[in-house]
Amino acid sequence: MTYQAGWSEVEQTLVQRERWPGRYDAKYTPLVYPGQKVLPDQPVLRVQYAQPIEYAGMSMSATETLSAGLSGRVLSITPRGGVVIEGRVTLVRGVVGVGRQVAGVLTLWSPEASQHTTSAFLPGAILIVPGPINFAFLQRALASGISAVIASSITVADLEGFLRTDIIQLLDFNDIEIAQVHLPPITLFLTEGLGTFVMPPRLLNLLSSYQGTVALLSGVTSVRRSVFPELLISLG
Repeated sequence: MTYQAGWSEVEQTLVQRERWPGRYDAKYTPLVYPGQKVLPDQPVLRVQYAQPIEYAGMSMSATETLSAGLSGRVLSITPRGGVVIEGRVTLVRGVVGVGRQVAGVLTLWSPEASQHTTSAFLPGAILIVPGPINFAFLQRALASGISAVIASSITVADLEGFLRTDIIQLLDFNDIEIAQVHLPPITLFLTEGLGTFVMPPRLLNLLSSYQGTVALLSGVTSVRRSVFPELLISLG
C-alpha cells in the first residue's frame, strides 16, 4: 500500500456529523435538544465510561464533557447517545489518520516559541505542525495532554512504533470504531501521508488563518470502507 503527497482536499460545505467519542462502554447524557442552536465550544454531551481509560501507565478520567466542535443546529439524538449537528464548515480531508473524534482549539506549533517541546501548549489543543513529525514528538505531545496533532507526514517506522501496531492492518480493519480503542489517546491527522513530505504553503496558510478557532477533528481511516480523516472548521 502506498500513498502520494498532496491528496488533501479542502471545500466549504454543509455537513451533518454525529458528536460521539467512539466508545460503546459508556453512559451518554445529551446536554442539548433537537432544534437547539449550538456553538463550537458549547458542551453537548456528558460521557461516563465504565472504567477509567488507561494507556501505557497513563490514566484518564472516567467522565468527560464533550463540546460540539461545530456551530450549527442539533438535528437529533442517536440511539447510541450521540448528538447530530448540522452546520456550514470548511472541510479539510487528510490522507492518513488515526484516533477518535475530538474537538479543540487550533494551535500553530513553532520551534522558536516552544523550544522544541509541546509543554507550552494548552491541554486539549489541536496542534498544527507544518512539517513531518516523529516518534519522540508524538511522545511529548501525548504527555502534554494535547488532543490531536495535524502534521504533514510521518515515517511508517515512527508511526508504527508510537501506535504499537501494524499500520497496514489498522487501515484495513473492518470495524473502524473498535480499531481505535487500543490506540494512544491522541488523534493524528496527516495532510500528505506516510513519509517525510512538507505541508503545501496554501494549506498551511489556510490552517494558520483559523488559529485560535475551535474545530472538530477525526483521525479515523479505513481503506476498506473509503473513510479518511477530516477536519471541520465552522463558518460564521
